[in-house]
Amino acid sequence: MRRRCALLGMRDPALQCNLFDTLVLPILSYGCEVCGVDTKCGAAAEALHRDFLRRLLGVRKSTGNSMVLAELGRSPLQIYFWQQILRYHHRTVALDNVRLVKLAMVDGFALDQTAVKDSWQHYLGDFLHGHLGQQQLFHNFDVASVVERAKHQHAFKYFADVQHSSLMLYRTMQPEYKPAEYLSVVKCASNRRLISRFRTGCHGLRVCKSCWADSVHLNRTDRLCLVCESLDCVEDEQHFVFDCPAYRHIRSQHLDLLQHCCTIADFMTLCEPNTCGGVLRECFACRKQILSV
Repeated sequence: MRRRCALLGMRDPALQCNLFDTLVLPILSYGCEVCGVDTKCGAAAEALHRDFLRRLLGVRKSTGNSMVLAELGRSPLQIYFWQQILRYHHRTVALDNVRLVKLAMVDGFALDQTAVKDSWQHYLGDFLHGHLGQQQLFHNFDVASVVERAKHQHAFKYFADVQHSSLMLYRTMQPEYKPAEYLSVVKCASNRRLISRFRTGCHGLRVCKSCWADSVHLNRTDRLCLVCESLDCVEDEQHFVFDCPAYRHIRSQHLDLLQHCCTIADFMTLCEPNTCGGVLRECFACRKQILSV
């Protein structure tokens, strides 16, 4: 699909996500209403989904799942699978009690309660219990509100995650769970990819790249900038954009852009995305030239 989009010049990330939902997602969810989605199949489908998003953003395979989903404002596919199952459940419950398909569904859930505790029916009951307070099988409820509640819960976990240090800086640049603005504004694919990598920590600066040296773990304070050969400055995003003297001549050309910014969050959220991409491209080109000498 992505190869065909490239041939047709369709590079807009939002459009490609819509094409994924239209062309690929129905295949991944085929039959989930009847057969359900177990943990193994659901994980495989989600892995394919995240791989598509990583390729779309142009980031590394090791980029955190939370950042990849948040950058494009996407939710895990499991929520979509539950939505399809619940819609089918509602349609089936509305049938006459003598219909075979309804009797089969009722028997399936009855079997789950008596013998099979690791089935998708059991997971569906847990899903409803977590979002409605009690299991509402065979009762009418608003499926859309349950799905929205699940999406909000996923977004809440993203904002509440304090175990991954990489998310702390990223959340300052992505304070809301929605597609990042630059994805629709920056039309140059290479600049858009550069911004994506910078925001998600795939930029190659020593703060993220040089965690290990000669099989020895380096503390963050030891990942010093090699461009300005500083003895006390870590080569992180803040130093790269605002402080490193090697890029002073680039910053002097964009004083109107940088004079109102003092943090990376300001730089990425307040400045015009196309200009941000241009500044980053100039700085990375200068860095490459200095380190290659």
